[in-house]
Amino acid sequence: MEKTVMAGLDVGSVYAKLAAKLPHSSAGRSLKVSGRQGDIVFYEPVAVKGRPREAAVRLLRGLLDDAGDAPILLQLTGSQAALIAAQLSVPWVNEFKATARGCVELVPDARTILEIGGDGTRFMQIDWEPAHAELTIIDCNRNGDCAAGTGSFIDQQAARMKYRVDNIGPLVRAADGCANIAGRCSVFAKSDMVHAQQRGYTPGAIFKGLCEAVVRNFKGTVVRDRQLLPRVVLAGGVAANGGVVDAVRRIFQLGEDEPVVPEFFHHVGALGCLLLNGGALLDRRLLDAAVPASADGDSSRPPLSAERVRFENRRPSASVPSDRFRAFLGIDVGSVSTNLVLIDERGEVIDEVYTRTEGKPIQVVQRELAAWGVKWGGRVEVLGVVRAERLERATRRADPVHHDPSPSPAPSSSKKCSASASRSPTAPACAARPSAEAISITAAPSAYRPSSV
Repeated sequence: MEKTVMAGLDVGSVYAKLAAKLPHSSAGRSLKVSGRQGDIVFYEPVAVKGRPREAAVRLLRGLLDDAGDAPILLQLTGSQAALIAAQLSVPWVNEFKATARGCVELVPDARTILEIGGDGTRFMQIDWEPAHAELTIIDCNRNGDCAAGTGSFIDQQAARMKYRVDNIGPLVRAADGCANIAGRCSVFAKSDMVHAQQRGYTPGAIFKGLCEAVVRNFKGTVVRDRQLLPRVVLAGGVAANGGVVDAVRRIFQLGEDEPVVPEFFHHVGALGCLLLNGGALLDRRLLDAAVPASADGDSSRPPLSAERVRFENRRPSASVPSDRFRAFLGIDVGSVSTNLVLIDERGEVIDEVYTRTEGKPIQVVQRELAAWGVKWGGRVEVLGVVRAERLERATRRADPVHHDPSPSPAPSSSKKCSASASRSPTAPACAARPSAEAISITAAPSAYRPSSV
């Protein structure tokens, strides 16, 4: 009979992670392997994306292929694993216990464990006796149900600003400033990030403020006044973010060699499940019943379409003359979307753009103006432009030399006009109120400032 394969599966809110003890020659047939330590194989984490059962089943089916006819003794842990464990009739292990056991296997002299995961943050003080394999959790605490201070919020904001989490560290370390971001509430933190973008802070400075906010929240709500005994280990998916690692070192006033980030920081919970006594044999029939093979694919609905939608209040587009014509330009930059509109002197829309701000308001406006410069080919004489106040603030900070703080002359439709800041709920409303000094749009502006089509 084949030797029994030991396995541990950690199903979190963001990733599912699998560790298994099996021969090297068997691993990697169906799944990518992150690395190995002795006879333990760490498989590449699988993104959950709101479907934890599917992610878990995908990993376990790959493990079955690698194990061949060998029986698999399995335990599960993680915030999303309890129901899956019940369906598979295998034990679910407490997350504190699994994380602590995995950490001491990777860092035997660990005494304090800080874990920042997708939806959970934990503090543990432990005592480990390797000679007797005896692990004691002396003190522990975890976060509540609020998303503030967790990795999922960092993931969300990184995706909004078009960055990978593992790229944030170098960005933060190169930043020459730090935005002030609130850490108590994720809603307020996002508002602070949006305001920092509007004020012209670099992405590195914004992420540095976010990383420090997350760690401050972790310290204030989870660690509190507890002592951090060396060695201090940082685990969980957020350990991939060098900005958070630096913030932990700075805010907790640790030495240069702490916190220790284990090589397989993602897999500490799965490794702990593998090493702890217990487990039950994995039944392939129960696995197939949990998620049928036909359900492995993406069953999400197609995106909504406006094909059969009638917009009652939409203005008809103006007829565009074939020769050069005059128009007003309106720009409205929000935290989510950026809107540009050209209207003629009768107030009819000539052209409009609705696009995502992507956390880069100035660059997005430059890109869209450049596209219009190519599209209209020098045919538009822009009589006036009004920017929403948030773009004005970002422009002022990004290009203080070319920004003229002096008040604009009185608006006049017969004179050429200068850019001035004005709050406006919509781009057409901005364009309908000319300010005073002519601009035009270039095909490739190097910085957002009055220029020509």
